[in-house]
Amino acid sequence: MDVRSDAGDLVQVVNFLNPPSGGFPRLVADAISTSVPFVEGGLLRVVDLDHLIVFKLYAGGPKSNHDILALLDSNPDLDIQRLQALCKSYRLDRALAKVRKLAGR
Repeated sequence: MDVRSDAGDLVQVVNFLNPPSGGFPRLVADAISTSVPFVEGGLLRVVDLDHLIVFKLYAGGPKSNHDILALLDSNPDLDIQRLQALCKSYRLDRALAKVRKLAGR
């Protein structure tokens, strides 16, 4: 489900309590623990950028790869070494390297 803030920011809602195909429990738990409220005082929470990218890597596919590249392009200050370490902790570091190679990074 897509939700927009009053400022027009897009959030795609994911149901972590009923993930398709069992999901990735450790990733879900970690992402929830680092999530922040979408709006101050609100109940809807959003994951941080690093975990969003990891979710996209886990999902795989051309659309997710495109999304990851767009996220990397629009966040030039992202700590790539921190992201690589996080991806490695989920055994997705090779997937990240493959996506980055698509863009010649």
